[in-house]
Amino acid sequence: MDPFRGTPFHTVSFKTNVPALPPSPSRCITFPMGSAG
Repeated sequence: MDPFRGTPFHTVSFKTNVPALPPSPSRCITFPMGSAG
């Protein structure tokens, strides 16, 4: 669903979609979940 998946831009779009999440190791876990959703 995310055209930027697997690219540096994916990180940017993810942080833009979920700005409430703080920069933490847990972000790696929610990263694929956010992409799937």
